[in-house]
Order: sequence, then C-alpha cells, then structure tokens
Amino acid sequence: MKENYDGGVPPRYEQVLIYFQQKGLSDQEARDFFLFYESKNWRNSKGEEIPRWKAVAYRWAMQAVSLQPWLFNRHLN
Repeated sequence: MKENYDGGVPPRYEQVLIYFQQKGLSDQEARDFFLFYESKNWRNSKGEEIPRWKAVAYRWAMQAVSLQPWLFNRHLN
C-alpha cells in the first residue's frame, strides 16, 4: 500500500478529521468514514486500492449533507 499521505492512501485519522472539519462536518462523520474504509483496507467495491482518499471523502461528505443537511455547519463554508 502506498505511503503517500498527501492525498494518498492510507491517511491518518487526524488528516481525515481535519478534512471533515474543513468541510463543516462532524467529528463523528469523519470517524465513521475513517473506520468504514479502514475496515475495507482502503479498497473500493472492486477490491482496488483507493488512489485518492480525499475524492472518496468528498463523495461521502456530499452524500451525508444531502441525506442529513442539519449536519452541515454553514458558518465554516
């Protein structure tokens, strides 16, 4: 697995937490994302390594906001 932590996989939890905070989402949402993909060894549904975790996190965040808009902190964005 790649060791490129500048958008590569796997990220550290702290990086995920900061990313989600910057997007105005909760620490719990960041934790859920991190644990979900950690349990999958940072692989997608096809079993391929995720090359850019931030792209996946962005899709996760947008899905969370569309399903639960009250999670989004509008003051940060």
